[in-house]
Amino acid sequence: MDPLYNHTDFKFHPQITQIGCYWGVDRVVDHTEVYLLEGERLALVDTCTAPDPQKYIAPALANIGRSLADIDVIINTHGHWDHAGGNEAVHRAAPECEILIHPAERKIVDPDWLFDSMQLPVLELLGLHDDIEAGRRELRLLMGQPPEFTGLLNDGDVIDLGRGIELKVIHTPGHSPGCVSLYWEGEGIVITGDSAPGNSAIEGTVPIVMDPAVYDASLKRLLDLDLNLLCQGHHYTVPGMTRESIKHRPAGRQYLHKCREVAGLYAETTYEVTKAGPDKPFLEISGEVFNRLRGPLGLRPDEQTGSISPLGTHIIYQNYRRALGG
Repeated sequence: MDPLYNHTDFKFHPQITQIGCYWGVDRVVDHTEVYLLEGERLALVDTCTAPDPQKYIAPALANIGRSLADIDVIINTHGHWDHAGGNEAVHRAAPECEILIHPAERKIVDPDWLFDSMQLPVLELLGLHDDIEAGRRELRLLMGQPPEFTGLLNDGDVIDLGRGIELKVIHTPGHSPGCVSLYWEGEGIVITGDSAPGNSAIEGTVPIVMDPAVYDASLKRLLDLDLNLLCQGHHYTVPGMTRESIKHRPAGRQYLHKCREVAGLYAETTYEVTKAGPDKPFLEISGEVFNRLRGPLGLRPDEQTGSISPLGTHIIYQNYRRALGG
């Protein structure tokens, strides 16, 4: 394995271990951070993709004398493949464990529903018809067979894991409808998953923000917290900051402010381009927005499209619809 992918676990708090998981089909595509919390109950915040509990989470548990069978509860920050795809593998090892998610994410963990609602429209919009079946097949491999959820996470709920760990659920949509952040107020620790995706986890690409209209309000909610540590689901990028996935005060607050700036740039630029040529096809609009932001945000052309990355289309498309009054 490439030395770049050797990181597996980092115990940055006496009761919290960050577990790094590297995932993809045939090649490593990205890296997701999972969090292990040790209260009276043993909890996982997210599980990465279907193969990752055995590849990365189980070895990290073995280092502290535990196993997947000891997991009492899975808390999903949201339902995307790289955060909830490993749920079934953990559930097989620990069949009595609770599996929790926000109500708005229940459908998302079905790979076909997720593909049809999130990826298929974008591939069709960009004319990438030859990639559809391969994309669907890959998502099924990453998502696995989703188990039933045993409970739902609602805004304001408190999850008491014992030994002082009390996690407040904060609904922070934008990246997806049911994204949540988990706030341990006593320690000033917030685990955000993908609620604050900056300028994407993969350098040079566009952030996945499904609903820019609510995203800014979510960032404001996070900024209202008394933060000591901001714990993210990826090594997100923003201009002028390094890419560590755990940010200490005041870097966490600085990062959240920069997330707002990045989102504002996409909104303002898309509005300007759309208003200047409202009759242009969306592909032309998105390409112009991408080109205008290449310098300020360090964007690089996607190998499939030669311009914007397919999943990054969402933030521009939703701002485009808003600019047209739709």
